[in-house]
Amino acid sequence: MGMSATDYRQMAQKLLPPGFAWSRNEADNITYFLQGLAESLARADSDISDIEKEIYPESALILIDEWEDALGLPECGLGGDDLAKRRLDAYAKDTAYGGLSQWYFEDLAMRAGFNVDIEEARGHHCESSCDAPLYHPLSGLAPVAYSEATFTRWATCNNSCLSPIRYFGDGRLECLLNTYKPAEGRFVFAYTEV
Repeated sequence: MGMSATDYRQMAQKLLPPGFAWSRNEADNITYFLQGLAESLARADSDISDIEKEIYPESALILIDEWEDALGLPECGLGGDDLAKRRLDAYAKDTAYGGLSQWYFEDLAMRAGFNVDIEEARGHHCESSCDAPLYHPLSGLAPVAYSEATFTRWATCNNSCLSPIRYFGDGRLECLLNTYKPAEGRFVFAYTEV
């Protein structure tokens, strides 16, 4: 608990030099002057106590916007207006170690609200059976992210030749996983219609 305005005024009065000009009487002008200074010091003391909670993103209230700016949040349009969710996202990103495992990416997607199963693609090796495929049938050597999504639209004749035939979801899952993947890596996304 911080000091009150009365505590600061009494401390300042004790620092005054002795003498008639520096009276410690409650009704004197010097006491009113010191009380005015003490109130601003008490406000600053209170603000300092409040700002101590802002050091960590999981307890931030005043500086949550600054935490989000520093951490690059919200990512891929996945932010929300809920303070608890914003704090959790900031804390998760601030304390994240990162990783290359499928479990890291599945957990990342789960925290964002997606149910994803990532299948590691394994190439043919010396212990594989002779009739095993050389590459994953969908992705070659890239991991495949399986997720459920709503079908949004079909491609039309006005689309580019490189456009997918069917569009699923809104792209937020792809954006999130592609943000955290290694630079040389890639994901292949496979959706099942909900």
